[in-house]
Amino acid sequence: MAAKSHRALKITSIVIGAIVAVALIAVVALNIYMRVAFAPFFDRAESPFDIPGINTGFVPQDLDHVEADDSWLFSGYMADHSPSPMYRRAADGTIAKFYVALPDGSAYEYESASRKGPEAYRAELEAHARGESAASDAVCIVPQTPDSRLLLIREFRYPLNSWCIAFPAGLVDPGEDLAAAVDRELREETGYALRADLGAAALDPLPQAGFSSTGLTDETVQVVFAQVERVADAQPEPSELIEPFLLPIADVPCFLAENDTPIGTRAQLVLEAFARRR
Repeated sequence: MAAKSHRALKITSIVIGAIVAVALIAVVALNIYMRVAFAPFFDRAESPFDIPGINTGFVPQDLDHVEADDSWLFSGYMADHSPSPMYRRAADGTIAKFYVALPDGSAYEYESASRKGPEAYRAELEAHARGESAASDAVCIVPQTPDSRLLLIREFRYPLNSWCIAFPAGLVDPGEDLAAAVDRELREETGYALRADLGAAALDPLPQAGFSSTGLTDETVQVVFAQVERVADAQPEPSELIEPFLLPIADVPCFLAENDTPIGTRAQLVLEAFARRR
């Protein structure tokens, strides 16, 4: 009986040893395969080097490898808002520092504004470079009532410290479709809504979203012509100072001639189009 137990234990030990040996061989083989198959990656990953400029206020934001000469490019900005350089680390480890300059030799400085975070902003810029269309960040609504009046708003704009003339507008919430965004903004800012009797025909968007200011911001705005009806009182956000008002289309030319309140460019262009089509 003891001999049988001893033999069984010996067999079990041999089996376990064989399994462990096979597992170790598999791990070693996989490691060798990964090293061979991904040799370029490991070669670069195991070549550490200091990020240039990081001790002088340079804040790196992007790292690109140039296959042609095996160099690395670092781009970013300076913490003190001085002109931003670009660093190039050559294959032999030498560092070069570049500034984008204008033809007269002066530093090229540019400012832009975005509501998006750095990663989302960068992804969007790369999409633009590939020629891809941008999703709408906001909607601007040109509402018209059944009796041929345009619905506009007077809104206090803090950047201007002034009341301004505009059409109802606002940001599109994540996951929100165009019709829902338009209807929500109308209800919040004016107390009007898309006409229920017209269904989808109440909405007439321009073919594509446009940029608010191509020289300053990446924000895209979808302009939508809408047939609306009053449904309730306006419910603007606490920080919004908004006064909706109706303007008969027949009175648009006179309004433009007499208005002395600052007016948004989109509203100005749309109103001019109404005025000149008569």
